[in-house]
Amino acid sequence: MNPKKRSKTAEIVAVSRARHLLRYSSPHIFNDPYAINLVGSKWRFILKNNVLDKFISNKLSHFFPIMMQHVIRARYVEDELEKMQKENKEIQYVLLGAGYDSFAYRNKNKNIKIFELDLAGSIKSKQEKIKKIGVETPKNLKVIPFNFEMGNLQNTIEKNGFDRNKLTMFNWMGVSYYLSTPAIIKTLNEIGKFVIEGSQIIFDFTIPKTLLTIKEKEVFTKMLDWVEKRGEPMISHFDPKKIEEKLNTNSIWKKTKNVSPSELMKKYIGKRNDLPKLTPLLWIALWEK
Repeated sequence: MNPKKRSKTAEIVAVSRARHLLRYSSPHIFNDPYAINLVGSKWRFILKNNVLDKFISNKLSHFFPIMMQHVIRARYVEDELEKMQKENKEIQYVLLGAGYDSFAYRNKNKNIKIFELDLAGSIKSKQEKIKKIGVETPKNLKVIPFNFEMGNLQNTIEKNGFDRNKLTMFNWMGVSYYLSTPAIIKTLNEIGKFVIEGSQIIFDFTIPKTLLTIKEKEVFTKMLDWVEKRGEPMISHFDPKKIEEKLNTNSIWKKTKNVSPSELMKKYIGKRNDLPKLTPLLWIALWEK
């Protein structure tokens, strides 16, 4: 992906959060009032038009479980962040590939110092939208252009006020599958070396097609084709049973946990019939040093 261009897949994640509020009943799994203003004008027009949204939705209905995943993973991360902050007075929150995440603008807790890292094009697009709706940049937020394939993460965030002696949560959602395996390992090892004990990283990952049913493979193939046509191919996939062996190569991360889509559904959807069920494609990993 060209670092100077905005991420189209990041916009779809914001579309998922905006649509969740507009089309589904309360209680909402995740409440992001900024999402509708962070999507592009075309998507905003579609989402605000019931007839047009229904027409587009019929065309993209096979993606609904994946869009629901976008909503649930956002809730899961912020639940874990809240848990960490309650147990520790001051913490740091680093969003690696922040996209159109709006936590920094929804957050009222001044004890959380926030760092948003992303490609320059995505940052520019987001800042223009934030400025347009008249929202001021919080004083506890640092926005940092960064290329995950080439940049030095530790040097970059320390130059921008990151304190390596403070407990930190790293949000790496929606990124790993766009990176090569060596780039993922490099990032995990680098973070693990400079954060203090108790710090965590949360990321999601896609599983290989070999672990899917025929019907699930069809959905996965459509998703892969869709993102590749937008210049953001998904190139890395991991077996949940082997991911620690593949990625935690130096055993830096002492506690590792994989959260399956079925576990997430049980926790957040329960017996509700009005929400799409998650597919088994996307899992969440919560690793702690």
